[in-house]
Amino acid sequence: MIQDSAKLAVIFSLAAWLCISLNDVVMKLLSDSYSLHQLVLIRSTVGLFLCLIILQFEGSWRVLKIDNKFLLIFRCMMMVTTNLLYFSALVILPLAVATALFFIAPIFISLLSTIILKETIGKRRITAILVGLAGIIIIMRPTSSVTNNIHFSIYLLPVAAAFCYALAQVTARKLGATARASAMAFYLHLVFIL
Repeated sequence: MIQDSAKLAVIFSLAAWLCISLNDVVMKLLSDSYSLHQLVLIRSTVGLFLCLIILQFEGSWRVLKIDNKFLLIFRCMMMVTTNLLYFSALVILPLAVATALFFIAPIFISLLSTIILKETIGKRRITAILVGLAGIIIIMRPTSSVTNNIHFSIYLLPVAAAFCYALAQVTARKLGATARASAMAFYLHLVFIL
């Protein structure tokens, strides 16, 4: 049973990352024709509609009751900030560079989980964090041919987005003890639309 759950979690995780990658590509393709706010509004409207469908299968409006409203609002604001920073970076930076820089998020999540969630990380994770940080420094090096026409501070946009994303994920972990993922997604899309 536990192995089946783990396999299902991996499948859902891979499917989610596929959707996120497709989202990034579409946002990059449409960024010349539409403003960032229009793209986020359309994406969130579709997301809210999908959440409403999922909520019907999970117990309808009762699922939307969340006890820790402050934590929910904080998570939503971190996700809004994440998207604004990251999609702003996508407009300027090459997709591969912005994505590679955003991959510092798992490092931030690991570090924040030790501080906020009091989880422990072993030597292998610490080594992975150090290697990841070295990789980010290599990507951000200002002497690269990719960076010649781009101000160095632009490279901080996806890194700042990754930090806000990490805060949102750690918050989701705390909220997840009492709230459903569909309810958190519903409120997130609602905040994006507002």
